[in-house]
Amino acid sequence: MIIKLKKTRWFTVKTALCLVAITLFVATSCDKSKTLSNTCDVDNPLTDLPWLKNIIDGFEKDVEAGDLLHARIYQCNYNKSEVGFLLEPCVDCSDGGSTLMSCKGESLCAIGGFAGSTCPEFNIDFEHKKLIWEIQPDPPIDVDSLYKQPLSVIKKCVLGKWELHKMWDGTSHYYFNTFVDISDNTVVVSGDDVNYSFSYSWKQMEVYPPYPNMSSYTTFVMWNDEQNKGEWSFYNLQYDFLDVNKYDQSGVYTLIRIRE
Repeated sequence: MIIKLKKTRWFTVKTALCLVAITLFVATSCDKSKTLSNTCDVDNPLTDLPWLKNIIDGFEKDVEAGDLLHARIYQCNYNKSEVGFLLEPCVDCSDGGSTLMSCKGESLCAIGGFAGSTCPEFNIDFEHKKLIWEIQPDPPIDVDSLYKQPLSVIKKCVLGKWELHKMWDGTSHYYFNTFVDISDNTVVVSGDDVNYSFSYSWKQMEVYPPYPNMSSYTTFVMWNDEQNKGEWSFYNLQYDFLDVNKYDQSGVYTLIRIRE
């Protein structure tokens, strides 16, 4: 049985993890010594049962829209040899519960939730249920002291598309409709009030932050190859808010990740 995993965007303010690429965690409670009696006479119920495929499509749209956080589908046996599916649309909800569905897509019984029912009349084999599908959004990125990380981590964290939120240089200046695209060797800033770009390589250098009472530190800096000067270094990344220090100590940008 193939377990389908699908990444979706974060519905509040995208993480992809930085220290490691974000992946979904799947665990089953299946006993290797026991197999399910059949799979509804299809090769892959996730794709070959139209009603189940429609439910999965709906779950995926809901997660992407931020209306659903975490859903799972288990395959199980009930009444000794009948094959069914346990649909769990809100794994982390205290009253979420699950629904037992037949191979034909019939809703047989509601399980759990506040009522706490286990549907004893269907004799569900919970012990040997098998996880066949799961979806959840990527967790928010949160890397404190990003400047201390190795270059591979910094690159994984900062590459991508961002919105320029504000700049601090003693006072706060807010930007609107201004976007930043960071690729492997180029930064492009475009918006209503500011437009510029630079190509860069990475150099490990001492940085003097503009924050008061904060000592210098060594980190990796985006070095402008054309103008032979430092441009940006990166301080923190929390909940998709990226603090960018200008190398000339003239200010700090705050970028917000754009999830695609």
